[in-house]
Amino acid sequence: ELAFGRNFEDQLAVGNGYAFGATFRLGMGFDWGFVYAKGEAGAGFDLMMRNFGDASCKGRDGPVGMDGWYATGQLYAYVYGELGVRIKIIGLRRNIKILEAGIATLAQGQFPNPWYLKGYAGFKVRVLGLITVKGRLKVIIGEECEMIGKTGLQEITMISDVLPADKSKNADVFDAIQVAFNAPLGQLFQVEEDSGRKTYRVSLTEFSAKEDGNEIIGEQLWNNENDLLVFEPDDILPPEKEITVTVKVAFEERVNGVWKLVTDDQGNALVEEKTTTFTTGEAPAHIPYKNIVFMYPIIDQQYMLPKESNSGYIQLKQGQDYLFGLSGNKDELFFIDENGQEQKAQQFTYNNTTNTLNFSLPVFNTGASYTFRLVTSKIGSGQVAATVEGNVQVADGISMTQNLISGSASTDALFERLKYTFTTSEFNTFKEKINSLNVTNYNTFIDGASNVGFMGLGLSEYEPFGVNDVLGTTYTDNKPLIRLEGIQEDFYYTERVYPLVYKNYPLDGNIRVDRDEADLGMPPIRSFRLSNGYRFNVLNNPSAPYLRTQFPFEWHLAYAYNQDFRQLQYTITNRYLNTGTLEPWVFDKFGYIINGVFPYLEKEYYKVKAEYVLPDKTSGNSAVINYKNEF
Repeated sequence: ELAFGRNFEDQLAVGNGYAFGATFRLGMGFDWGFVYAKGEAGAGFDLMMRNFGDASCKGRDGPVGMDGWYATGQLYAYVYGELGVRIKIIGLRRNIKILEAGIATLAQGQFPNPWYLKGYAGFKVRVLGLITVKGRLKVIIGEECEMIGKTGLQEITMISDVLPADKSKNADVFDAIQVAFNAPLGQLFQVEEDSGRKTYRVSLTEFSAKEDGNEIIGEQLWNNENDLLVFEPDDILPPEKEITVTVKVAFEERVNGVWKLVTDDQGNALVEEKTTTFTTGEAPAHIPYKNIVFMYPIIDQQYMLPKESNSGYIQLKQGQDYLFGLSGNKDELFFIDENGQEQKAQQFTYNNTTNTLNFSLPVFNTGASYTFRLVTSKIGSGQVAATVEGNVQVADGISMTQNLISGSASTDALFERLKYTFTTSEFNTFKEKINSLNVTNYNTFIDGASNVGFMGLGLSEYEPFGVNDVLGTTYTDNKPLIRLEGIQEDFYYTERVYPLVYKNYPLDGNIRVDRDEADLGMPPIRSFRLSNGYRFNVLNNPSAPYLRTQFPFEWHLAYAYNQDFRQLQYTITNRYLNTGTLEPWVFDKFGYIINGVFPYLEKEYYKVKAEYVLPDKTSGNSAVINYKNEF
């Protein structure tokens, strides 16, 4: 009985509809002293309505149901009652049943056109506990529908949704175009047809986004499930234009192991197509913060090091070519200090191929605040004052535009493209800052989970590091500027860890650790962690005294060494010691790690290279800092 309606299984992934159900129960009792009675009744149902389009039942003409709507479900009901007398026997009150009866029914059905009902009704009557009458009746009305499609595929809808929505207005020019599919493209599925069960797959044959017939260039990205396509234009969508999006998918059938394009009765390829149109809104006259992937100097950056680079850059997510290089205009970049003194960037370019702004940096003072101001000016003798469109950041990644009056009626018109502030460090270079640190405490801790040591540094009060330095932000592509690597010259690594763990790596020719070796390195020289205290304060209280007396990063190389050791030891042990026969050569070759014990930290210095890497760069200037285990 559990198979009832299972011949719909292919259509269930195709049709549209809804399911609902309900149940109720009622019970009551009566007590007339000498005579008592009680009864209970209940009923319930569940029903699924689906739209099967032009699908039909095998052996019948015409579509199923009413305009393709067809229901399947079940209904159940029962009634139970009891009548008896209450008497005393040996001083105790007893209930004596005179009559006990119950009836129940369960029916399953499909309807309408065709109607099909299959059900059972059962009853049981017992009199005075001596006479029992019971029975069961089976009822079948109509013929069960075996669902098939007219072509097997005509009613399958693969393209689910397209965003921005069809006929929508004022779509954000920075929006990506998204297409959702009802099933992963390329995945096999089966459809029951008159000639039997067939296997199909669906592939994308066309995706285009066009404005006035001109195709918009961009990149197609897929999610992991392969059922969502995201199209990211290289530049912003054309402003205040009608965009037409066309999506086509084709069906292929596997015939004798070969995939063939499915065609209709006229020999035309069976293709599902969806076309939508939407209208974009205005393009902003500035660079929104949300359109920045990474940059240098960084928005709201603290402790920018003036001599780490003589050039700056801004990488846009989507190009805004319309802002720059306009005829009769000039693009200029100014850096304005807290006293209002301006310095103009000697070089500024916008690359409309890579969507990158590149510019030279002037000489900055240390310990100062600066405003980055990128403007476009149009030379002319305007008769009215010009307005400046500026950004005010109201939340992370969100900026609000406001118009300000700039100059007098005789000044050139100015359009502010981007504006933000940053502060410089007391030091010109990263090496200067690291070398200024004075260690007051070498701290060693025990990692409770692995029972190995890790180290931190307490410092004399110093200029701290900012959130961009230690964590990264939206404008550094979420990567910190400071990167640490262990310099493995210490006795602990060279004489204790290396011979035990890494000298013969990969072990036995092919035993490797189960981690991405590119993340920490092999051996794991990049196993450093931002301390919890530093993380909390740099995010929530950047002026906290804690940040001025603690080095941000903790040395956790021993933890990573130990993890590698344990995994290699476990794997080699299971490879040879669980085989039943232990060969002597195994211990000769691998006994050092099978019976090995991971060593604790040696009492010595541990050198670390601290590197300052600008956003999207692979290397930078560096300095050496020492950790020390004193226990």
